[in-house]
Amino acid sequence: MGNLNTDSNNDRPRVVLLTYPSLVGAQVINRVSAEAGINLVGIGLSNRVFKGASHLQAVATMHKRTGLRFTSYALGMTDLAWLLIRLQRAPRAFSDSSISLHTVRDINCNNTFKWLQDLQPDYVASCYFNQIIGRRVIDIGKLGCINLHAALLPALRGPEPCFRALERNQMETGLTVHLVDEEIDTGPILHQEQRQIVPGLSLSELEVRLWTDGAKVLGRWMAANTSRATALCIQALESPDYNTWPNPEEVKTFRRTGYSLSKPINDVRAIFDAAAGREPEYLPHRTQ
Repeated sequence: MGNLNTDSNNDRPRVVLLTYPSLVGAQVINRVSAEAGINLVGIGLSNRVFKGASHLQAVATMHKRTGLRFTSYALGMTDLAWLLIRLQRAPRAFSDSSISLHTVRDINCNNTFKWLQDLQPDYVASCYFNQIIGRRVIDIGKLGCINLHAALLPALRGPEPCFRALERNQMETGLTVHLVDEEIDTGPILHQEQRQIVPGLSLSELEVRLWTDGAKVLGRWMAANTSRATALCIQALESPDYNTWPNPEEVKTFRRTGYSLSKPINDVRAIFDAAAGREPEYLPHRTQ
């Protein structure tokens, strides 16, 4: 791992990673913790879906918004996958005593702010995290508060960029590292990379491949940027391309056009790969 407690850590950015307990979240933790050029000092795991809702209330809300199929898919990728991964005593980073683990019910509450403050991070890094980060948390990172989005912003803002990319029959997508502001996916862009979408992938396969790749990109970017983050470009805030959760009709159309939410055998294999720390097959870079 890249966060062993050695003197060399003094030269590496101190990073707190924010993510969600899930198949994707496990791979995000695996990849960021493996980056030798950073010092991962904390992992914050969100334990909510919607603000102010219990887990059962969140499931009911998700069902109402997206329908049974997508809700079942989401539960399989999060609760069920995380349970199976934790039963295998993974992610391995959890056994590293130099990394502080914290459950994040509210990223902006005093308890979480105090935890972050005590860790004195250079970067607060959000990757597959589902809470809106407020100003005082944004300001706590000495080098910046950054987020990884699995699309080429400002395209496909919102919580399901992989679903939207497939829904639109896109042949390409990408990864964006951007500064966090108090809106959703609108902060200044720091780094972007393009990827080709392999035909025939299910939504779960695309999510695991793209987000895991993105976590590597995020870790590598932080290791290479040890001064205050500088924007590559400012997003056009008037861009209308914000998409919320798919509704039942959109999910039905998605399946009718030949796409699948998941391939169970491949998903089980992906869970065991994440537990063992193995990387998935990645998407090819766009041919120039």
